[in-house]
Amino acid sequence: MRTFLIIFLFTVLLLKSYAQVPAAPVLISPPNYTFGASYSPDLQWQNISGADSFYVMVALDTNFTNIVYSTTTPINHQQMPLGIVVINVAYYWKVRASNSFGAGPYSLRWVFLKEATAVSNTEENTPKFFKLSNNYPNPFNPNTVLSYQLPVAGFISLKVYDAIGNEVQTLVNEKQNAGSYSVNFNAASLPSGIYFYKLVTDKFSETKKMILIK
Repeated sequence: MRTFLIIFLFTVLLLKSYAQVPAAPVLISPPNYTFGASYSPDLQWQNISGADSFYVMVALDTNFTNIVYSTTTPINHQQMPLGIVVINVAYYWKVRASNSFGAGPYSLRWVFLKEATAVSNTEENTPKFFKLSNNYPNPFNPNTVLSYQLPVAGFISLKVYDAIGNEVQTLVNEKQNAGSYSVNFNAASLPSGIYFYKLVTDKFSETKKMILIK
């Protein structure tokens, strides 16, 4: 009887403690499946009664094994710093609340993306010359953005090579109109090292160096 009473009291205390763990937050912004997120999105969720802090996690995969940003905050929103979000990469995020009783369950998983866009092809916006910009960020891990300008339409090739000249990825291989473009390069499957990216058109060719550090 005594053993049963001890187990009963322990179970009641455990259930009481669990009942006071914060509920799962409801995400607000950026809306799920947003394609026009900013480079520094303000992640927002509903406040949870009884929560002392919130743990935010952002990853490149649905299982959250490749985490690119995580933080703990006492308020119900958190702005991501610049240099993490790049173009055409899906970012999955979730939040959970905690207090002195422990951490509650995670929110539903949402996803957002910064979509690549080209500047409209008007006389005012059309670049005056060819240009291959320095990638950003550099060094990078594992994503970086490659940008270039085309003053005239033509067939474009943008490829990435390793340090000994082997082609590792073709990013662009098509005809494009005059304009400014940005393309994401994901090197998650590549080892650390020096890589080169080369832009080739009918009238222009340029190569630049970038560094992958894992």
